[in-house]
Amino acid sequence: MGAGRGGSGVAARQGGGKRRQHLVDSPTPGTSLAWSLNDRIVYTDGTSINSVDLSKATASLYTIPPGAGTVALLAPGGAYAYVAPDAGAPAGQLLDIASGTEQVLQGAASDVAFSGDGSTVVWVDKSQSTPRLLVEPVTHSAPAMVSTRDGPTAIADVPPA
Repeated sequence: MGAGRGGSGVAARQGGGKRRQHLVDSPTPGTSLAWSLNDRIVYTDGTSINSVDLSKATASLYTIPPGAGTVALLAPGGAYAYVAPDAGAPAGQLLDIASGTEQVLQGAASDVAFSGDGSTVVWVDKSQSTPRLLVEPVTHSAPAMVSTRDGPTAIADVPPA
């Protein structure tokens, strides 16, 4: 994803990587992108999530409602996104892009990451006096505490996938 003239573009290199194929331009700067499982590139400018495939076919996948936060990070595979909270909001959201459903990531304002396969989200819960590192499968709403500043803590039971 390259920037230019206030916007950005998405390009790909196939095979040997010698030929760059420009796929799409966006009038606004891109903030995150991911390969989806169906050979599409999912990308965001923070307010909308879109995709493009290698034949340059594009699709609008989701638009964040005004005041609902900013898409800060796409999970590998492009199925989920982290929506950072607007100023003054208590926590960010985990967004299932296909269904448009969101779940609160307790105390998450920043410091969010996805596993390499996009199936797990981890974040720092700063809602209490002692920050906690929490982790959960993207398909569940049952975080497990990984550690605290005071030392290791047992991981809570997480429902099976």
